[in-house]
Amino acid sequence: MESDVPHIVNLINSVIGVGILAMPFCMSQCGLILGTIVLLFCGFITLQSCLMLISSAKAKNKTSYEYLASACFGSVGKFSIEFAQIGLMLGTCIAFYIVISSLLVEVFADIIQSEPTLDSREELRRQFCLILGFFIVLPLGLLRNMSSIAFFAYFSSGFYVIFIVVVIYRSALNGLFNFEWIHEIDLFIPSGIFKVLPIFALAYTCQSQLFIIYASMDNPPITRIRSIMVRMISIVGAVYALIGLLGYSMFKSDIKGNMLLNYESDFLLKMIKFGFALSVIVGFPLMIYPCRQSIFTLFLQRSIKYTSLNDSDSTYIPPSVFRSLTLGIVTVTMIVAILIQNVETILGLNGALMGTFIAFILPSLCYSKILTKHSSQWDRQLCNFVLLIGIASMGLGIIQNLPSMPLDDQWDTIQNWEERHDALETHLESVGPVKKSIEPEIEPEVPEAVNTEPEAQMNPDLSENN
Repeated sequence: MESDVPHIVNLINSVIGVGILAMPFCMSQCGLILGTIVLLFCGFITLQSCLMLISSAKAKNKTSYEYLASACFGSVGKFSIEFAQIGLMLGTCIAFYIVISSLLVEVFADIIQSEPTLDSREELRRQFCLILGFFIVLPLGLLRNMSSIAFFAYFSSGFYVIFIVVVIYRSALNGLFNFEWIHEIDLFIPSGIFKVLPIFALAYTCQSQLFIIYASMDNPPITRIRSIMVRMISIVGAVYALIGLLGYSMFKSDIKGNMLLNYESDFLLKMIKFGFALSVIVGFPLMIYPCRQSIFTLFLQRSIKYTSLNDSDSTYIPPSVFRSLTLGIVTVTMIVAILIQNVETILGLNGALMGTFIAFILPSLCYSKILTKHSSQWDRQLCNFVLLIGIASMGLGIIQNLPSMPLDDQWDTIQNWEERHDALETHLESVGPVKKSIEPEIEPEVPEAVNTEPEAQMNPDLSENN
């Protein structure tokens, strides 16, 4: 029997990415204990949604997410999943830009700038985005054969292991095992549940990759898929929980959306930051390739007539369209990354808008199409529960992750306006009496000076008598 280890490793590689850097931030928003509970709960919901998808695929005899959606909901279903996948991949590319440019600033700011400031560092980050987009990402995105970067995928996997070891080592040096930090962190923050749930959902998203593995297997039973998913989610969940604990315990409430930005830039950490940036760069073509393919098949394939050398290749993209789509994807995502500097904002919105739809909402809707009157009550309730969680995560996640002014800044702004209003009233009150005291002194004197002199000149007899 074929080993399941390669499938588990491939799923882990496809799941763990820049989202791992946001785990400590998520713990700070939700509290350590509650955040861990929400993380594990999200892993359980992901497991159930994946099993729903495979059960639906077996019932409909489909081997891809797109064709399953089409079989369940027709052209609307196929359009919905392809559109959501396009948005998911574009959002992931934006997160890649933000993470890489921020890490490169940490590595090279002291070398390029003599006295770096916050404004100069942000300007340097934007310059790195431009250089990264046009000179690195664009050439990688123009590759048609993904096998040429297969070696770098192994580099990324190895580097994540090094990254975890270094984080554990630094946390141990910083007093992890004396547990004094337990009094300086929050354990339960219920208001942050739906802020972090979309990020967790995005960090676990593997539904599209699961279909690739399912198609490569010879009609595997659902129990085998369950075994693969349980082991994969267990490993990924343990890694996420560990990094969340280590980062939050070390930096407390000062933790940033990209935890590497909290570390001082000594030589070891500069190498880690630079290595992480390189490992993320490899992910660009893996995102651009399916995104470009989906955009072409969804919007352009019917309007463009082109005959490739291989007539059996129904998804072949003409060279000019291939280059134009690649340039468009690279440029649009780069511009958004230049405008937004917080990776947690992109991860939250992308997870709420696209991640929850792909991971929770659509799988439960597809599963509802294969339920019959003989289906158990548990299956029906579980299907409705996953759908409800997906809808709530999308709605509340969008609201909580939209960029907004912090409450402290809002209060400061209100106080500033009140102070300005009071100052203006005080000024008007001080100016008002001055006008009233001047007016009676000037108005009576002017007519006397003007009227008496002409009267004496016009009537000399009157002046002599006086």
